[in-house]
Amino acid sequence: MALTIKARIPADNGKTLRCGSGPGGSFVVGPGECEGHNCECENTATVILQGETDSFGWEPIYYCDDCHNKINAGNDSYKDALDVEDRAGFFYISEITNIDGHGDWDSTFTSYRAAVRYLRDIEDRAAPYGGLYPGNGIQETTAEGLEVVKARFEEHRREL
Repeated sequence: MALTIKARIPADNGKTLRCGSGPGGSFVVGPGECEGHNCECENTATVILQGETDSFGWEPIYYCDDCHNKINAGNDSYKDALDVEDRAGFFYISEITNIDGHGDWDSTFTSYRAAVRYLRDIEDRAAPYGGLYPGNGIQETTAEGLEVVKARFEEHRREL
């Protein structure tokens, strides 16, 4: 989720960055105003980040140090699932990648937040390989059901 820094201002001023194909598919790094989404700052940008990326290329986003630090802290909270209310229970995740051979993730949890943290991690890891399959996400069960799931996971590991 972290945005890639493509240039630092003023260190990279004058450098040409390619952000797409065809005419207009590049730009020269130079001073700019911060485009922070969650603040009304009027600071000068210090970094250019790779924003929305699609088949046409990527969009540059200018951020000051304060806004860049805020977005990174938000990303860390998201990755740690601090944006999710924790609750006790019995949860399991059983996913693979859509392209075989690039990940097989089976795990059980007694904390919903821990399950969300794990799911977000494997979603990032599986993204280059077509995402997760079957895509059931976090499944909630009972204590007895969790023991059955654990036994099934262990049997599967032994077979492999």
